[in-house]
Amino acid sequence: MVAMTEDEKKRLEEILSDMGDLMEEPVDKDSLILYGNGFVPSQEEANQLADIDIRLQSLMPSEEYAALCEQTEQDTQSLQGATPRSENGSFLSDEDIPTFGELVLQEKKEMREMKQRLMTIEEQLQRFQNEDHDEGILSESLLRQLLDDSSRTTSQATTILDRLASTSHSCDTTSSFDESSVISSISSTPTMRQ
Repeated sequence: MVAMTEDEKKRLEEILSDMGDLMEEPVDKDSLILYGNGFVPSQEEANQLADIDIRLQSLMPSEEYAALCEQTEQDTQSLQGATPRSENGSFLSDEDIPTFGELVLQEKKEMREMKQRLMTIEEQLQRFQNEDHDEGILSESLLRQLLDDSSRTTSQATTILDRLASTSHSCDTTSSFDESSVISSISSTPTMRQ
């Protein structure tokens, strides 16, 4: 039990009631965009766009215009591939929209898994250092694998920290953890001595 002043208790009640209100707000299904139902030009606008393309093509060297069109197509494909969609093609559905609590739980789970992976890597490095201390050297492939695992895990931890930071800044609530506590929990894992 934590001792709180009356002002702190009132503020906590306000925050909890605000969170409850946010979680109960229904999602406006009219605001969801189905894949392929974005901007569709009218016939006149499509003709104007085609005319602009023809003018651009006449002003630019053909190789440069082809490269520009190819780059635009690649950007469009990568954007479509990176945009999360449900099986029916919509960008979001009721099941896909996580609540704030679910996001926090998912992020905590990912942080635990990340910390466990870091500890496993540290243990492997320590074990290999002890085994190879007599031999004096790690195999190049093993060292490369450990470095790759470490960089991947560090990158994932950075991504999660960025998500946590954006989540905590987007909500007017106090969380049970902050970025500094997450960083300290990650950095508290045992490190290998050189």
